[in-house]
Amino acid sequence: MRNSNGFPLYVRAGLLGVRSRRQAWLQFWVALAVSTFLFLLLDIGSSFFWTLVYVGSVLLTARWFLACIRWVDEHANWEKE
Repeated sequence: MRNSNGFPLYVRAGLLGVRSRRQAWLQFWVALAVSTFLFLLLDIGSSFFWTLVYVGSVLLTARWFLACIRWVDEHANWEKE
């Protein structure tokens, strides 16, 4: 997003370097894939607590991306790809 004036801070930070809706969705799906991979490593890992902390933080990041995408969908326009 080149012109992010007027965007809330959480949207500007969440979409930093993102130019299109497609890239934003890609970030969201990659975060979900990483959290799934970390969850599958739960059996292999030695620390149950820290694995859940990592999975939870990546899921919160995916939720953040989703909130940013929804905000731009409702209040602004995406750049053409």
